[in-house]
Amino acid sequence: METETKFKHRRNKYANLFIRYFAKIVLYVFYNVIVFGRDHIPIKGPALLLPKHISNLDTFLIGVMVHNIHYRPLYFMMKASIPSWVEKFGGIRIARPKDLRIRKSKKYSKETNERWKASLQKNMPEYTSWLYQQGEIIVSYPEGERTPGKVGDIYTTSVEHIQQSGISIPIIPIGIEYENKGKFGSKIFIRIGKELPITNKNPAAEIKEIIKNRLKQLSRIE
Repeated sequence: METETKFKHRRNKYANLFIRYFAKIVLYVFYNVIVFGRDHIPIKGPALLLPKHISNLDTFLIGVMVHNIHYRPLYFMMKASIPSWVEKFGGIRIARPKDLRIRKSKKYSKETNERWKASLQKNMPEYTSWLYQQGEIIVSYPEGERTPGKVGDIYTTSVEHIQQSGISIPIIPIGIEYENKGKFGSKIFIRIGKELPITNKNPAAEIKEIIKNRLKQLSRIE
């Protein structure tokens, strides 16, 4: 297949191993991490994980948690402003709506922003499809930014990509709840939900509602 020769993994095995074990030591020394729904993470094969986004710790938590369950490394959709070398750890840089708002506030022209977005998004749908074909798990924060205390606006680009590609991939919501992020020994609850009932026939508005409701329930947000 063309996609099998066109792309290669950007994640470096040793860089990913280093950051994951460093994060594991820090997290498990400072916090009491409690995980529910471990059996909802697939043992093998591709999946899309949609976690609640509260803190910069979330990415480390999800990476350590999934590796503890099935020894599987992950890819993470991340903001465009991170340096390119972060891709060695499993990051995939994307142009979020927030990134475009920031650039607009800095008076970049519309044409410049469009070129910048196009350069980041070049081959991105094909690359993520290739990753799924390799059996990889991709993590995408559906809120697009940190929104503690509530569930923010939901963006469905990663889900719509799966719908358009016609591939069958489990879409799994994850709730995160910090008891007291600044307190030593406090609890962090990670609740992994069942696969979402999303098919190619679900419209975007319905998908947003499904994801938002599940993240609220799993994160214990009223």
